[in-house]
Amino acid sequence: NENSLLMNIDPYDVNVYEVYLRIDSGYEILPGNTYQNQDPTPELIETYRLLVNNTEFYEKMIDSLDLKTEVRYLTELISVGGYGMNSIKIRVISDSVDWAEDVGEYIADAIKSSQAHVVATIADHDLVEYNTNSYSVVDLGVYSQQYAYIQEERNYEVSLRDVDMSILSVESDIRSIDTDIRHFRQDIEDTLIAITELPITKKSLEDKAAEYKDANFELQSRRIELLKEPEPQYQGFTTMSIITGFVKFAIVGGIVGAIVAAAYFAVMGIMRGKILSSEQACGAINGKFFGYWPKATKKRFAFVDRWIDGMCGRKTSEVAGDLVMSNIAVACEGVSSVVLCGGANKETIETIAGAMADQLPHIKVICGATIDTDPAVVRGVAECDAVILVEEVDKSGLNAAVQINDQLNSINKSVLGVILN
Repeated sequence: NENSLLMNIDPYDVNVYEVYLRIDSGYEILPGNTYQNQDPTPELIETYRLLVNNTEFYEKMIDSLDLKTEVRYLTELISVGGYGMNSIKIRVISDSVDWAEDVGEYIADAIKSSQAHVVATIADHDLVEYNTNSYSVVDLGVYSQQYAYIQEERNYEVSLRDVDMSILSVESDIRSIDTDIRHFRQDIEDTLIAITELPITKKSLEDKAAEYKDANFELQSRRIELLKEPEPQYQGFTTMSIITGFVKFAIVGGIVGAIVAAAYFAVMGIMRGKILSSEQACGAINGKFFGYWPKATKKRFAFVDRWIDGMCGRKTSEVAGDLVMSNIAVACEGVSSVVLCGGANKETIETIAGAMADQLPHIKVICGATIDTDPAVVRGVAECDAVILVEEVDKSGLNAAVQINDQLNSINKSVLGVILN
């Protein structure tokens, strides 16, 4: 804009210089003739316009008049074209009267000096300059052009800023991707290390079990020694001493054996990829934990299972079912339909569904197996507001829960939470 001649003109004081040239080719319409000769005047006008409206001519004019500008700025001030039926109009605008007259006369002289060449190549004709005008005017067209150029420059600057922001955004995305790749590589390395250390972990568990066994044997031996009566007063085993020793040995051996069994089954459960705790389940689905649903059946030595569950943090009580329903009611506020599915047995899922129907009658419950095997679950997932997984501890697979969560994410659904049984 600083070098533009047009941008430096005051639109309320525009100096204009006009030159008019008439072309007379002698063309006449012949009455009564079906065929008429073509009038060469339009072609002559276009030829003259092209002779003075090109880069080579403008560069020559800049050098001849020492205009100290560039062709692109000069073309903004000059217009050459047809006027009426047989005239050429040259119009030059400027902030200087003398400058406009010099440029206009130079173009007019160039057109007149090229007449002989045009006559030889196009058609015979006369070329006469018949009028010139020099005046000042308020030209709102100049103002519109200036405003358009300014607006275009602003839009260009905005576009540049948008491009810069896009580049910064792409660079940020690239850095984020690089970070994800580094984390992914680190996860792979950690997995490989875990795989290589897996046999060692199993061997360590076997060694620890052997140590517990030796400790149990040593403890029993010491108990036997302590229970022995002094030799001089030995009168043989009594019924009470035998019962007492047996009970003591059973209690000590049972405690040590239960600890070894709990550790063994916990490690084996992790190695088999089973769900053992609420932390594992919630981490797999990135959802909430609603609670432990009590076992429906009773079996012998159920107290042993309850004791092991207590050691693993999986305590249940008589009010466990009500607690699960309360947690679901809080999480499902505003939800009208829920799908119950997962790796637990069908009876457990149906029992939970019945409890929800009784305690949460405003929620429609659809229950079934998994999204891979049960068509009812597939249809229900497409229509429901939320999905709740029901998984059985040490029976349901952790990878299966992850796959269900991924499948739901692929259809823009998510798991609201999980119930463990």
